[in-house]
Amino acid sequence: MEASGLDLFTRASGWLLVAALAGTIWLARRRPRALLHYLLGWGLATLTWFHLWYPMRGGLLGRTPESGLWIATLAWALLLVQLAVGHWMLSGAGRAGRGTVRFHHGTMLAIVGLTTLHVLLNSVSLHSIFRPS
Repeated sequence: MEASGLDLFTRASGWLLVAALAGTIWLARRRPRALLHYLLGWGLATLTWFHLWYPMRGGLLGRTPESGLWIATLAWALLLVQLAVGHWMLSGAGRAGRGTVRFHHGTMLAIVGLTTLHVLLNSVSLHSIFRPS
C-alpha cells in the first residue's frame, strides 16, 4: 500500500517528536541550558499540534486506533501543564522549590510513558516492521 503525503507527514513528524522529546530531556540535565530546554519545549508543543491537527483534518482519524489517540490526548494535556510549570519556573514568578521540580520531572516521566504507549499502539511504521508475514 502506497502512503499518502499526509501519512508520510504524520510518520515523519511523529518520529521527529520522539527525537525532540529525547533532546528536551537531555537538555534538562544541563543546568546552563535551561533557556534552550524551555524553547525546545515550546517547539515540541508546536510540532505536536501540527502532528495532531493535520491528520485529524485530513481524515486519518478513522483509520487510527482510538485508545492510542486518547493516550496521546492525555500526553498533549500534560505537555501543556509542563509548559506552564516550566514558564513559571523560568520566569521567576515563583520559587522553583524541590516540589515544583519534582512535579515537573514526574510530569515529564508521564509524558514519556504516554508517548511511548501511543507510539506502540498507533505507529504504522512499527506495525509494518512487526507485522507477521
